[in-house]
Amino acid sequence: MNEIIFIDTEIGKNDKKLYEFGAVFKDDSIKTNEILEADFFLKKHSFNFICGHNFIDHDGIYLSSTILNDNLKDKNIIDTLFLSMLLFPNKKTHKLLKPYKTTLNIQNNPLGDAFQTKALFELLDAKFNSLNNEIKQVFVDLLYENKYFNGYFVYKNLKPKKNDFSKIIPNDIKYEEDDILLLANTMPIELAFIISFLYTDRKAAISHIIINKFPNISWIIKNICFDLKSTNISKFALNEFGFNTFKEFENINEGLFKISQKDIINSALNDNSILAILPTGGGKTFTFQLPALIKAQAYNALTVVISPLQALMKNHVDSFKEKNQKL
Repeated sequence: MNEIIFIDTEIGKNDKKLYEFGAVFKDDSIKTNEILEADFFLKKHSFNFICGHNFIDHDGIYLSSTILNDNLKDKNIIDTLFLSMLLFPNKKTHKLLKPYKTTLNIQNNPLGDAFQTKALFELLDAKFNSLNNEIKQVFVDLLYENKYFNGYFVYKNLKPKKNDFSKIIPNDIKYEEDDILLLANTMPIELAFIISFLYTDRKAAISHIIINKFPNISWIIKNICFDLKSTNISKFALNEFGFNTFKEFENINEGLFKISQKDIINSALNDNSILAILPTGGGKTFTFQLPALIKAQAYNALTVVISPLQALMKNHVDSFKEKNQKL
């Protein structure tokens, strides 16, 4: 039978000392700063799964060097941090909720965190159950051997079948089957996060927590979600701003080629580093708004605009909202 114990610890950052141990098993629980009491609690219960939030990279590392390891070392690990990132890839934060904390009480409570981990696990398990079977199997195929996910798939009694990953990619994504196969073999965890993201509503960018841990994801998403050659800039401008003409400007050096708004926009879409100096009324705002919108629609890219005047920033925002149909 799949019995899960939920564990959390409070460990000193500098001295690496165990200050408190919290655990929940069925209707029983413990909160102690005595390692022998924690050991007794683990020994009196029969479980084959350990569930914790960031357990593998945090709690598990410390506990592996204590007497508690005898009761933990052969158990499957379910790490809710990574499961949360996989199932909610555009969630802003994946920190464990700590409702017991207040402005007056900022101390961590491992037992409270163990209960919160249990609640989070139940939410994540329900989310996984709601996925269609094809996506579930793709996750298993890509992540079964990964230490952060193996325990959960063992708990669900799921095993890899090595299906065709390319069939699960949404139709609006342009890709080569060989590229998807290469990603599956070389970056399986990144591909799993990307597939999960592609099946969300994509109203928010992929979580910065995921990007920080797996920076290649940004590059992969851009390359499979955005193709400049197939992007009709003129049509996009007409749909979003009501016009599809681009101003041209004489080059500051006489005799050299002219430059247009379209050249600037194409450079921005190609991620080139550019410096464009245009006259007043030359449409500078349009040259950064259009590529920002195209990228945001394709793969939720973030564009940061630095403007010298607060009034000018407000003017940009108001103008953008007025012209853009999607806001």
